[in-house]
Amino acid sequence: MSELPFTVLERKRARNRLWARSNPDKMRTARRRWSVLKEPAIREIGRKILAASWGDSEPACRWDSLPWGHPLTNHSCFGPLEIDHILGGGHKDRAENGPLALAIARGNRSTTGLRFLCKLHQLWSLS
Repeated sequence: MSELPFTVLERKRARNRLWARSNPDKMRTARRRWSVLKEPAIREIGRKILAASWGDSEPACRWDSLPWGHPLTNHSCFGPLEIDHILGGGHKDRAENGPLALAIARGNRSTTGLRFLCKLHQLWSLS
């Protein structure tokens, strides 16, 4: 008997569909979780809470919180805003709490140690 030439991706998708059909409760829970994560209104609430903790009415780049004398403080903002961990530890924090804006909106994460930086000013931590 000859097998049909399935690609690895097609086999994986078939295996995932089979698992989803045999585990409807787990799939329902996962769909709810992902629908909440994708909800932009909830993320926006978290972003506004973080902005308010810095005394801003809207999220804004906090370039003024960069170390004194840093060369990027002389450049204007560029790129999208990102939530920055002032003292590092972002990977561990996301593993524990999930997306930061969502965790802040739900009250699972305080705003201490966090700030907004634009893409350009985020580069300071790479140097």
